[in-house]
Amino acid sequence: MENLIQQTLLMHLPSRHKRSASGWMSFNAVCCPHNGESADKYGRGGVMLTSDGGINYHCFNCSFKAHWRPGIPLSRKFKNLLSWLYVPVQEIDKLRLETLKLGNDVKAVTKAVVIPKFATVEPPPESRYFSELGTWYRLMSEQLIPKDLTDIVNYVSERHVNLKKYDLMHSTCTEFGLNRRVIVPFYQDKQLVGWTARSVDSKNKLKYYSNQPQGYVFNLDKQDYDRKFVIVCEGPFDAMSVDGVATLGNTINDVQARQIKMLQRQVIVVPDHDSSGEEQINAAIQHNWAVSFPDWYETCKDINEAVIRYGTLFTLKNILDRTVTNPVKIELMKKKLFKNIKDN
Repeated sequence: MENLIQQTLLMHLPSRHKRSASGWMSFNAVCCPHNGESADKYGRGGVMLTSDGGINYHCFNCSFKAHWRPGIPLSRKFKNLLSWLYVPVQEIDKLRLETLKLGNDVKAVTKAVVIPKFATVEPPPESRYFSELGTWYRLMSEQLIPKDLTDIVNYVSERHVNLKKYDLMHSTCTEFGLNRRVIVPFYQDKQLVGWTARSVDSKNKLKYYSNQPQGYVFNLDKQDYDRKFVIVCEGPFDAMSVDGVATLGNTINDVQARQIKMLQRQVIVVPDHDSSGEEQINAAIQHNWAVSFPDWYETCKDINEAVIRYGTLFTLKNILDRTVTNPVKIELMKKKLFKNIKDN
């Protein structure tokens, strides 16, 4: 397991970095403009984590070097490196104080970056997983399948949710209209830690009724396959459509950002095509993440609508083809996108 210093650095590496077989992680060096050289565009910055828990950084453009080993204070060069990687000053100060306080106690700096452990919760009252419903209703053969469930199954089908991959839930409880909602469970380490219940009635003003832990990222537990990128969106149905993750709101807080960065792959934010999307783009710029501006924005407001209209493969390809990594260009694209939204 990486230690606190290593994990902090890893979480702030540029999203587009490459890992070699020898263990070096290369990216556009962040040090060159600070050392009298032009900005690196050829991935000449390199970081390696050492077996003793340390970090080596070397720039093959301006020759800047910095390193750290457990048990020694952070050097001026290493603190500069962290700063150039946009590690907040307060966080660098905490790391500095931690290493000074601990001295040679190497074990203490191996404390992992804090990822919240969410409390387990009970499922909604009178609820069952979709995978259980067929067996249950066969056993209760004298009862007809209720219309509420039929409507919910139709709703899920229309939204192109893969029920073999995502086992959703249904409740017969009428409180808060749960019987007219499709329930999306939230997991951490295979434990139920929350849920959201989406109304299938378009006229219901309370679209979502949720038991949602603060700082939770939906679908993070399913990001264990060999993708080189992760798609970040707002809602759970968008995430399920392309096997991405959802922040369950138009903002991305620091706790959520840390969890996403721990995936160690390119982060692509796909904002909704409405006023809330602007906050998502601002968060992407803040964390040095890529943003996609798909062609289908004129006909669809989000990923799920695009999948319904054009299919999963086209939607994914369009997201990747329309991904922008340059922060200046992202800002320009954002202004253009939301000018069109306001004009309409």
